[in-house]
Amino acid sequence: MLILVSDHGGGGADPRDHGSDHPMDKTIFWGCVGPGIGRGASLQGTMTITDTAAVVVRALGIEAPATWEAKLPERLFAE
Repeated sequence: MLILVSDHGGGGADPRDHGSDHPMDKTIFWGCVGPGIGRGASLQGTMTITDTAAVVVRALGIEAPATWEAKLPERLFAE
């Protein structure tokens, strides 16, 4: 599996910064491809950087701990 993700957005409150609560600063690129990912899958709704962990453990066949805040995006994996 290949996961592509940026560590932060930018250009929101200050065009040369990325540390505010502006939506542009909090929006990132996230994408993945590999075995088990549904062909043409598209993420719907919101996703956080921590959700990446849920995707990784699902791809490895490991159950995520109940204490994790990470959520698996709906319809990402082909069933």
